[in-house]
This record gives sequence, structure tokens and C-alpha cells, in this order.
Amino acid sequence: MAATMCQVMGFILGLLGIAGVIASTVMDQWSTQDLYDNPVTSVYNYRGLWRSCVRQSSGFTECRPYFTILGLPANNNIHIGQKVIEQVDSYVYLGQELTAGHKNSRKLARRRRAAWVSYASIAEVVTNTADATLRAHMFNSTVLPAMLYGAETWSLTAADRQKLAVTERTLERRMVGVKKTDHVSNELLRKTSKVKNAVNQADQAKKRWAGHVARRSDGRWTRPVTE
Repeated sequence: MAATMCQVMGFILGLLGIAGVIASTVMDQWSTQDLYDNPVTSVYNYRGLWRSCVRQSSGFTECRPYFTILGLPANNNIHIGQKVIEQVDSYVYLGQELTAGHKNSRKLARRRRAAWVSYASIAEVVTNTADATLRAHMFNSTVLPAMLYGAETWSLTAADRQKLAVTERTLERRMVGVKKTDHVSNELLRKTSKVKNAVNQADQAKKRWAGHVARRSDGRWTRPVTE
């Protein structure tokens, strides 16, 4: 009987321990900093295991998940008066996605999707016209600019170049009505479509931008940061 009671008590204590671990993990307020009495900031900060929150005196609350293990101090919000500027790992500015690690994968994926959207706007015309020159001109002036927007600042790896080339070839096949089962070589496909090479266009855009920066002499920041 005594052994049974000990087992039951151990089981109950175990359940209470699990509940305590779950509660302590989920709770936000592991660390608090009450600044309601501060006439400058007048905010209430509290931090949990997974995120930190800021509650203003007006009642507005904003929370940010940690981007590193246990919220290492590398990621801190910036406070300007009562305004909180959140630190994020990526954001889109003027159509380009900027990432903290300067990774091209998400940026190129966004550009490839934009190329498909641009192609959809001209698909009916380019698939029905028999004029190869007109078809190539529409592709070069519509799809390629969408795909290569911001290419001046890209640092392409071999894998990145392959992804761009594959996307362009897929669009070319769709445009000229050639399927993979037709076993048409890439060289013949390019001669048929007459479109420009996306990878070469990206390289040329980068060289044009480098020459443009090198020729500047008006003291702008673009020249010093590249020297």
C-alpha cells in the first residue's frame, strides 16, 4: 500500500513538474523593466524566453521574436522617444529584398517569381505571334528587367547562375511552344527564341554599375565604400 501511494505521489509531482516547465517556457515576463515613471520613454519592457515586448503608456504593445538563441544581445530594438524601431532579418526596399546575411537565395527567388508575373502579362501576345524579332523584343524589354532588377549589386555563385538560366530557359520553352520531351537543345532553343542571355545581362549590369561608380567625382558615399 505504501509503495502504491509513493508511486501515485511521484506521478502527481511529475505532472506538476511538466506543467511548471511548460508554464515557465511559455510565459513572457522572465525579465521586466518598468519605465512608466520615466518622463522620457514611458514604456514597460518585459522579456520572455522566445520574445521581448514593449508596452507603451497608451496601452499599445509590440512584441518581437528573438532571431538568435535566447535573444542574444546582437538583436536589440532601437528606441527613439516612444517609437520602437524593430530589428528584422530581412525587408523589401524599392522592390529589392535586403537580408541581414546578404543572402542571394531569397532575393533571386523573388526576382524569378517577378519574371513569371511579367511573362504572364505578355504571354498571349508572344505565344500567338509569328514574328520572332517582336517576340524576343517583348521578352527582353519586359521579362528580363523584372528578373534582373537590382542585378548591379548581386554577387552570383555558380548555383545562382544556374537558377537564373533554368528559369529563363523554362520561360523560353513556354514562349516558343517547345516541351522537354521534344529534346530540343539549349543552343537551338536560344536561336529560336532570339532572347538575350539573362546571366550575361546580369554580369553586364554589374560592370556598368562598377564603371559608373568609378567615374564619379562628386564625393558621394558610393565611391569611398568601394575603395
